[in-house]
Amino acid sequence: MPASQFPIVDGFYSVAPWSAEDTVNWLPVPAESAGARTQFKLRTPPGLKLFATIDSGPIRGWVNVNGTAYVVSNRSLYKMASDGTATKLGTVPGTGLVSMTYGLADTGYQVVVVNGTVGYLYDSGAKTFKRISDSAFPGGSVIDYINGYFIGIEPSKRYFFISTAGDAATYDSTDRFQAEGAPDRLVTLKVFNNEVWLFGQRTIEVWGATGDSTAKFARQNNTVLDVGCASANGVAKVDNGIFWLGDDGSIYRNNGYGQQRISNDGIEQAISGCAWSSAVAFSWSSKGHKVVYWSFPDGQTFGYDCWTQKWHRRQTFGLERWRIQNSLYWNGQWLVGDITSGNIYTLDWDTYSENGKPLISSRTSGVIQADGDYLTVDGVELYFDTGHAGSTVAQWLATESGDWLVTEDGDYLLVSGSDTAEATVQLSYSDDWGRNFTNIRYADLGAIGEYRKRVRFHRMGRTRGRIYRIQVSSPCQHDLLGGTINITR
Repeated sequence: MPASQFPIVDGFYSVAPWSAEDTVNWLPVPAESAGARTQFKLRTPPGLKLFATIDSGPIRGWVNVNGTAYVVSNRSLYKMASDGTATKLGTVPGTGLVSMTYGLADTGYQVVVVNGTVGYLYDSGAKTFKRISDSAFPGGSVIDYINGYFIGIEPSKRYFFISTAGDAATYDSTDRFQAEGAPDRLVTLKVFNNEVWLFGQRTIEVWGATGDSTAKFARQNNTVLDVGCASANGVAKVDNGIFWLGDDGSIYRNNGYGQQRISNDGIEQAISGCAWSSAVAFSWSSKGHKVVYWSFPDGQTFGYDCWTQKWHRRQTFGLERWRIQNSLYWNGQWLVGDITSGNIYTLDWDTYSENGKPLISSRTSGVIQADGDYLTVDGVELYFDTGHAGSTVAQWLATESGDWLVTEDGDYLLVSGSDTAEATVQLSYSDDWGRNFTNIRYADLGAIGEYRKRVRFHRMGRTRGRIYRIQVSSPCQHDLLGGTINITR
C-alpha cells in the first residue's frame, strides 16, 4: 500500500486521554512557500553557550542601558563589559527576582533596582551607588520609566507612584495613584506604547500622562479589562504586544485595549496545579521566531511563538523545567540567566547542548487511528535533515544493557565511548493513548555528508489507535521535517 503522510509535526496540545501531543526542545516552523517538502518542520532550537559567570547567582535581573549591561547576581549589582567581565557596584539584598529600569540624568544614566521592599540607585555619571532615602519614596515591588518619570508600585501594592521629573532620587507623596475600575490590589505594571498597563488581581487598567502639573497621570479612555494577572513576574513584551498569565489560568495577549486568549486547553490543564504566582515570563526573538516563555518553578516551561501561534516546551536535562528565568538583548546577542548559578549564556543556534549538558528534543504525535478498526503498521519513515553528525560527536543515550545497540537497518550503533559514534533517533509508541510506551527502537541520522540518509522503522504490528514518540539526544542539527507511514486495514 502506498505510504501516506505521517502527521508528526505540530506543537503542544496534551489533554489526556484525548490527546498527548508534546513538543520539547524543538520549534515548529511553517513553510512559507508551496514548494517546501512539508507544510511544517520542527527546527532545532538554539542551545546555551556560556558567556560569563558573575558571582554565585542566581541571575536576579538585568537591564540594557544604551549598550551597557547592568546585572544583579546573588546580592550585588554589577556592570558587565562586552567580554563578560564584571565590576561590582553595590549590594542588593534578597534572593528573589528584582525589577530594574533606567533614565537619563545630567551627567549619565540613573539605574534603579527594587527588590520588593526598597530601592537602589546607581548614577553612571557620578559613579555612585546608594539606597533611595527620600522619605516620600515608599519602596518598590516593581519599577519602570515613562516620559521622564520613574514609576513603581509600592510594596503592599495598594497604589502606584512616580518620581519627580528626571530624578529617581526624589519623590512627592502627593504623586500617588490608585486603580479606579475595581478595588483589587495591584500585581505589577508595564510601560507599553508610552502608556502604563496596571495589572490588578482581577482587572487591568491602562493609564497615560496627562501633561497636567497636578494630576500627572489618568486612566486612558476609561479602559478596564475584566481579567486580572496571576503573577507579578508573569508579564512580558514582544511582537508589539503585551502578554500575561491571567487570574483564571489562561494566558493572554493584548488586542488593542482588550485581551485575547492565546493558551489552549492543553496548556491550561498542564499549569492548573502549579503555583501561578511564582510563574516567570520572558521573551526571545530570532530568525522570525518571537517567543514568550512562562516558566513554573513547580512545573514546566512553555513557549508561545507569535509567528506560528504554536506552543512548545523547553526543558533542561535532569529538570522538569528550563534552567532559564530571564533574558536580555544586548550587544547584538540574546543573553539568558541561570536559575541556580551566576552563569549567563548566549542563545546560540550553532550550539546543540546546554553548556555541555544534553539538549534532548522530543515530539509526541497526535493519534493515528481508523474509526476503531485495526490498522497494521508496516513501517514509518521520518524526514530528518540528516548528515550533520561529526565522527567525534559524543552521544547521550541512556542505556541499561551496555553501549552497543542495533539500528532498525541492522547496523551496529555505538552510542558512547568511541570516536565513531553517530547521531541517533529513538522511537517508541503507545497503544493506550499515551499512558505507556514500548521499548525504544533506534536509527541513526548519518555522519557528516550523509544528506540522503533514510530514517526508517519496520514491522510495528496492529493497533486500534497509536501515538508515537520521537527523541533525539545527539548534539548536532536535527530538524524534523515530517514523515510517512505505511498502514493497511
